[in-house]
Amino acid sequence: YFLPNGGHASELDAISRMLLAIPVFVLFAFLKRDVTVYLKYAAVAALVLMLFFGWLNMPNLPPWEEGRIRTEFVNTIPFSLFSLVFFAFFFLLPSVRAGWGENILRFVAAFSLASILFLSKSRGVWLCVPFVLFAIGGFKFSLKNVVLFVMGFVCIFCLLFYLSDTFHFRIMQSYDESVRFFSGDFSATSVGARWMMYKAAVLMFISSPLYGVGLDISPAMHALVSNGTVSGVVGGFADSHNEFLFRIASMGIIGGGAYAIFYICGIFFYFKIYRSSSAHLRRIGKTGLVMYVVLFVAGLTNVNMTLAMYVSLFTIMQSALVASVFRHGFYLNNG
Repeated sequence: YFLPNGGHASELDAISRMLLAIPVFVLFAFLKRDVTVYLKYAAVAALVLMLFFGWLNMPNLPPWEEGRIRTEFVNTIPFSLFSLVFFAFFFLLPSVRAGWGENILRFVAAFSLASILFLSKSRGVWLCVPFVLFAIGGFKFSLKNVVLFVMGFVCIFCLLFYLSDTFHFRIMQSYDESVRFFSGDFSATSVGARWMMYKAAVLMFISSPLYGVGLDISPAMHALVSNGTVSGVVGGFADSHNEFLFRIASMGIIGGGAYAIFYICGIFFYFKIYRSSSAHLRRIGKTGLVMYVVLFVAGLTNVNMTLAMYVSLFTIMQSALVASVFRHGFYLNNG
């Protein structure tokens, strides 16, 4: 009722879900067993169910999404993004016991993720895969390991580029549409529309740098289209397809600062835990680091943290990790 520019309270719904962290953390912290044990195996179950229901929904998708995978109520990019997060959670969180059953689950998780990523065709999420594999592989951040990993990644990239029609098409589509956009062709293309939305978001920030234009940027987007400042291909979009640009456009310097604090503090928190002497806490720290980095990188090409369902899921998973840290006495031992 108090939002400016005729806004609605529902626009704050996703942000308000962060408050779930308090009661969920208290619940998880005082359970008899560390909830990350259940979260680990729930993650692989989620992967299998996502692949199954996504595959069932593929025939129902509109023509412009033909051949891609998602469920009816989850967009393609967040669908593949959270599948990668679930995969990381399963591989990085501590195991109850190692054995043949664990190896079978690893195969199932890897197959499910590979299928979802391939069918989703989400280039922004593909960018996160090397970092996740580096973390799961347990590589130490030395110059030698980084060089070897980069060389291996380049070889795999080249193989996929020349052997996979889907991968080749999506990479070349990004290149061709970017070239067309910067050559002055503002027709409705996937990548070209993104570049135009980035331009629109910057212009909105310039027009209202302190507080932004409001969480609903649609009126400002329509105004830019109407006066010819940006192309009409973005007239129907309500975000900027970039998390940071959306924050500064909608909430100005304050929103951009909050966005930066959100990631900087989260990464610093888990990095400190990752350097703990406890093997369990190191796994929790690495898991949290991977989640934050994946969300940040994927946020460069899509706005993922504006819908209540995604924020609720993020909050519950973060609460579980922080509760595990609390249960293992990290704060008691480190002041």
